[in-house]
Amino acid sequence: MEGVALRWRAATVALQGLLAMTFLISGISALKCHSSNTVNLTTPHKGNSSSHISPESGIINCSSAENVCTDAQLILTIDKDVLIISYKGCASKDLVDGTKSVTSGDRHFAIQFDQSYCFGDLCNAKTREVPKTPIKDKVTGSNQCYTGFGWSSTRFMQETTKCGKDYDLCYEGSMNITISDRRGSSTFPMTIRTCQRSSCDVIKSQSFGPINITSESGPCCSGSNCNWEKSDFAIKIVNNGVRSMTNPYLSYDHYGSGFQGLSLQLCPFLAVLGTTMLRIWG
Repeated sequence: MEGVALRWRAATVALQGLLAMTFLISGISALKCHSSNTVNLTTPHKGNSSSHISPESGIINCSSAENVCTDAQLILTIDKDVLIISYKGCASKDLVDGTKSVTSGDRHFAIQFDQSYCFGDLCNAKTREVPKTPIKDKVTGSNQCYTGFGWSSTRFMQETTKCGKDYDLCYEGSMNITISDRRGSSTFPMTIRTCQRSSCDVIKSQSFGPINITSESGPCCSGSNCNWEKSDFAIKIVNNGVRSMTNPYLSYDHYGSGFQGLSLQLCPFLAVLGTTMLRIWG
């Protein structure tokens, strides 16, 4: 009986040690990535810029389902204004390095999206310099409109530009930019003004990786510079499930840890191994 008890005690100690080692190894092996949301509005011809950097910026542990770090950039251009939305974080991807790119639009509203992936800890530290794709579009029309982005009541867009051919209308509307990941989402409301075709066909919604843009219905008008309505439009940041409109300075109280999912995946392995050890000691 004493020999059996010693065997059971030794098996229990071995299992406890193995379990502790599993948690230690899985914690160490959790991929770490830089995490941030950045919105940067520039007017290159004037050298002006206005940025917002999410207060949740930092380093996070990826979940067991997330095997890469990512760096995504969405570049929106309205004539002279350039809006760059950047996202860093964890992602899931097949084990192939690479970058995906999307380019569309014209000088009055151009979209360029680039997303890269990497596999090492904190490998997305440096934001890649994405070359801006030139939009070839000659100004041949006679219409003129106010153009540009705006995100606060202190920045009124008073830039005007000559519209391209077939752009007979001016547009004024609002657009929401939402950046989402497993921790929640952040929404940035914007005001946009630009030239429009006679169909006034404004893109309602488009998704680019973790970034989604949604255009609210806004009016098109006829006549040069008709799209100017001074409005008190102040930026409000909404992080669903994390930050509220009543207390916008609430922040994440924790970051998810990658070792939890990995440890759960190892539980069946531990059970089989434990049973085998008990048979050996028995």
